[in-house]
Amino acid sequence: MLRITMSVSGEGATKYFDAALATSKYYGSERGQWGGKGAERLGLHGDVSRKDFIALASNKRPGTDETLTVRMKTTRKQKDLVFDEKANTWKLEDGEVSNRRAGYDFCFSVPKSVSLYLVETGDRAVEQLIHQAFKETMVDIENRMETRVRGKGDDGQVRNEERTTGNLIYASFVHTETRPIDGIPDPHYHIHAFTFNATYDPEEERWKAGEFGNIKRDAPSSSGVEILKQQGFATLDTFQKLMDSVALQDVARGKIVWIDEVGFLSTRQMRWAVDFAARNDCRLILSGDTRQHHAVDRGDAMRLMEQTGAVVHMALTKIFRQQIAALREAVYDLSAGKTESGFSKLDAFGAIHEIEENAQRLEAIANQHIAAIREGKSSLIVVPTHTECRAIAEVVRGRQKKEGFLSGEEHATKRLEKVNLTESQRRDAINYNRGHVVEFHRRAKGGFKSGERWEVGRCASGTVVVVKDGQAKILPLAQAKSFNVYTQEEVAVAVGDTLRITKNFRVGTSRFRNNELCTVTAIHRESITVGGGRVDKTFRAPS
Repeated sequence: MLRITMSVSGEGATKYFDAALATSKYYGSERGQWGGKGAERLGLHGDVSRKDFIALASNKRPGTDETLTVRMKTTRKQKDLVFDEKANTWKLEDGEVSNRRAGYDFCFSVPKSVSLYLVETGDRAVEQLIHQAFKETMVDIENRMETRVRGKGDDGQVRNEERTTGNLIYASFVHTETRPIDGIPDPHYHIHAFTFNATYDPEEERWKAGEFGNIKRDAPSSSGVEILKQQGFATLDTFQKLMDSVALQDVARGKIVWIDEVGFLSTRQMRWAVDFAARNDCRLILSGDTRQHHAVDRGDAMRLMEQTGAVVHMALTKIFRQQIAALREAVYDLSAGKTESGFSKLDAFGAIHEIEENAQRLEAIANQHIAAIREGKSSLIVVPTHTECRAIAEVVRGRQKKEGFLSGEEHATKRLEKVNLTESQRRDAINYNRGHVVEFHRRAKGGFKSGERWEVGRCASGTVVVVKDGQAKILPLAQAKSFNVYTQEEVAVAVGDTLRITKNFRVGTSRFRNNELCTVTAIHRESITVGGGRVDKTFRAPS
């Protein structure tokens, strides 16, 4: 994954260097290394020194007091949101903010599984592959580097265009861990490439500000739609729906906007929420745990706001739900990152049972689950993989049928499993297979409507053909924001089964919510009734 963060001042870039990029005991990072043809032109090689880094961040030629690029816009006018203590409200005021882009932090991260693998094995070959991919990507970025061309040309015509320069200056830093949270870091292998806002224009024979706009637009982003429940509005399902719906925005004006699980919000979404609240005289309340949830799109907005002190927050530090003192102490340890101590307390209490033989373990889990149901208690079985989940579900359902909790014939029906493709991956035909189901959540070119499901019929020559009711169309890959992709599988359902809803939807006047649990009360030819006859929901095999 690649995330790009802009640094808008030399002072900010310097603070970032000292706090995050330079070698520190908790990052376990190597010394920074200079990279790029621009760095070579300035005679920068090998280890990055703080002096040279600060000089470039301040738009100075390293080793001199000379200005590097010609233009140095330092401030600009901007309306800021300021809290008026006397009026006890927020208001917009004119102010000056930094206007010079010192550079961009390109952060390249490997998947979590790779970070864990490297911690366990120290595999140098894998590290070399990561560094090779990083260097090749930076070469590609450098080749696309541009600068603005303004003023009159030799022909007297006014120019307003970009020119490719093909050189940049960057300092790369390798980190193997995250920033510590409560003093405890996590394995996270990533490389920062702080790229300075300067490039050498060979035609004008001078250093100028660079242009990164196209690179930013090409940066990959996640395609997931965050499910954020808004506690203040009865008609609101998701934060995204609030952003898209003018009607919901009209309802929200002048009221309290409460965003739950705010850790899911990206920087773009958080900016929208703050701007909306300021413009519409709303009070904005944010709740959630940034250690539990992270943004799907670029930028962990709430975490950044907490770390920089941009918000005043209240934290729950005392556990009330757990009434058993021994278990409560174990949970305190686990929440503080004291994993060994927490599990030792759970073990001492007798809460941990180890069964080595697989069949005996599955039977014991089923017995516990059935016993809880008989006593009218809830039971939640948590396993780390889908394979184990299916194995346990098979044993538990077998016991449920034997004990009479499930009745009647089993009926085969289709379920959809989301293929977790990013938006950029959904734009590429190579990621589609015959039989995939494409579901649209907004209109798209080609006559596709929201709610429609089409099945992938074939993929060829960079295009994907989808079919529905005997009709074939070319999937508009460029509009990947408008749809999601699923695999389909057959599952058995019987009366008494509990189904978990994994998407918000309506059937007539009834509404189903993501993660809602429903009990099957009747099965008809083309529908399943759940929740004691509350609603009929038709599960159709995608066609």
